[in-house]
Amino acid sequence: MDNNHFKDHVALVTGGASGIGLGIARKFVAAGATVIAVGRNKEKLQAAGSELGSRYIAEICDVTDEKRIMEISQFVRKSYGKLDVLVNNAGNARFVSPEQFDEKTFHFHFDVIVKGSMLFVKHFTPMLRESSNPSIINISSIAAGSNIIWPNHFLYSSAKLALEKYTQHLVRDLWGVRSNVIIPGLIDTPIWEAGLIEPLEGKSLSDTVNELLEAAKQTIPAGRIGVPDDIAECVLFLCSDQARYINGASIVIDGGMICSGLGLGL
Repeated sequence: MDNNHFKDHVALVTGGASGIGLGIARKFVAAGATVIAVGRNKEKLQAAGSELGSRYIAEICDVTDEKRIMEISQFVRKSYGKLDVLVNNAGNARFVSPEQFDEKTFHFHFDVIVKGSMLFVKHFTPMLRESSNPSIINISSIAAGSNIIWPNHFLYSSAKLALEKYTQHLVRDLWGVRSNVIIPGLIDTPIWEAGLIEPLEGKSLSDTVNELLEAAKQTIPAGRIGVPDDIAECVLFLCSDQARYINGASIVIDGGMICSGLGLGL
């Protein structure tokens, strides 16, 4: 997208301080949009704001806190009067056994991935309707696929599958607002070192992550692990005028991993 493609557009990105969310925010700012970046980590939000400038508006928010979401919606309404793009990207992931999970771990996944997305849609749809081309993008995962069963990953996978199904309901229920879901494969983001996996014996967490991703790369026909820009480019396309008739799509961006059938059960 050129530097002015999204001029005068306002986009809100949850989980917008790092990883895929920051990649999406960065692309929107570069294309002329103003981005409301929502996240819990004040330091990461401030660092991103220093990099991206005045059109990156950082808002500290737990996406499960409806009162705070309402406060942000009031701010956006007062400041901009509309919202053109809502990207529900925030997510949590942990490996846990079906025999050992507890209620806290359940809410750790479903409250952020499902409840949070639903709350943002609830409170920002009225402003999306003020846009000439409103768009909701939900970020799911290939982990939600029926042919991918990673061990002890059932909470994250189930929550991401619920988010995809929810997107389909939005298409039916929110006429005039386009809703699509992106299904990333393995993407190199900080989530890998944020508690998703444990270090291998005798190795640091960083070395463990690098070893895991290097092994996974061998199962991907594209020959590499994905990066946030791979997802961000698709998000911007789906929100553009060129995609006005794309509604209810589930777009897999995994470098061909699912089609390869290799390593999907690891």
